[in-house]
Amino acid sequence: MTIRLLRLIPALLVVTLAACDSDDTPTTPQAVAPGAPTAVSATIGDASVSLTFAPPTSDGGAAITGYTATCSSAAGAAVTGSGSASPLTVNGLTNGTEYACVVAATNSVGVGTASTSVMVMPAPTVSMGETRETLFQYISGASLHNSIARNQRNVA
Repeated sequence: MTIRLLRLIPALLVVTLAACDSDDTPTTPQAVAPGAPTAVSATIGDASVSLTFAPPTSDGGAAITGYTATCSSAAGAAVTGSGSASPLTVNGLTNGTEYACVVAATNSVGVGTASTSVMVMPAPTVSMGETRETLFQYISGASLHNSIARNQRNVA
């Protein structure tokens, strides 16, 4: 029995020393990509949109270095704008086309989760004087078209 115990003790000693040899120093948590920006709202312009937002509640453990706004149409065309803070402007959109726009934050780890999308449809900026004139031209054109149609029926 003594011989067996002596053989077992060195084996236990090696296992015990190996377990104690591990690095028990505390580790620093690893940073991750930031969370999603919140409270996104849009102001449309002529072939553009301005997106206002609040920073994400979590920067992922690393400072946010910038933001990117992406507006995508149903046809798959995506247009982006970037900056260091709110608001972000996305230019180069097509007036009369609907876009889903999102904002994402970036830190040293990478791009974070995108915000909830906001639907926009850019339109040209028109002054009140232009609106009245355009409306008058439309009504005049419609009246002229209706008069021509009535005259054609009367002639036939």
